[in-house]
Amino acid sequence: MNNLIETAGKNIIQFGQYDVAKTPILRGSMEMARHKKEMVLRTFAQYHMTIKHLFTLTPQELDVIQQVNEKLQKKRGAHEFIEHMKPHRNEILKIVRHAGDVYLPENRKGIEQLATMMGNAWNLRKEDPNWTPRDGDPRADKVIWGFVKGAEDPKINIDFAVCHGIERITTAYLHRIGVTEYIDHKDWLITAMEDVVALRGLQGKYPEANILHIWQQPRPVGLGWVSQARAQEYRKFIR
Repeated sequence: MNNLIETAGKNIIQFGQYDVAKTPILRGSMEMARHKKEMVLRTFAQYHMTIKHLFTLTPQELDVIQQVNEKLQKKRGAHEFIEHMKPHRNEILKIVRHAGDVYLPENRKGIEQLATMMGNAWNLRKEDPNWTPRDGDPRADKVIWGFVKGAEDPKINIDFAVCHGIERITTAYLHRIGVTEYIDHKDWLITAMEDVVALRGLQGKYPEANILHIWQQPRPVGLGWVSQARAQEYRKFIR
């Protein structure tokens, strides 16, 4: 356990070297992370488990997920992710399992991308407070955005950075081995996780039930990743 906490600390130090980590909006989250490394480790462990659950969804669960996304007219849900990424299951789970190793080149590249894209978002927010990411705007592909809306609890942006860090590290690895169908769709892993968190969380299953509240609540109270409409559709299938 001590080695894992030390690893969490190294990741906090690495991210903390980037300019975006020094911005006022992340100050509280960085202070919390530095003083509560074990909490950061637990946060990572929960999302690691959620990603494992993504790859163990049953055909019945995938059918429910497909129905919900079709009703919401949303693309890139967990059912599509599994359809395309199941052949890469072992690679992705290995990537996530070792995502905390700061000495692996792709991990360092992923954290650099995370910091750069968050930095781009912060700079855009300062330059144009009314701008928001929209499909078709090339700037949207170069930002990781949500944190600029603020967070009442600094833990929110720790979850945000952990999830996006895992996603950026995964992207770096899959880019290296040429899995273009993944890297062509920004944040696809997180989009797929929305379905897992919603479905399993509403069923009261661990750890998604612990995560669901922060994913459901909009900024600045939560992450705002599981919409009310999505939750309502999943409730129709839960008995």
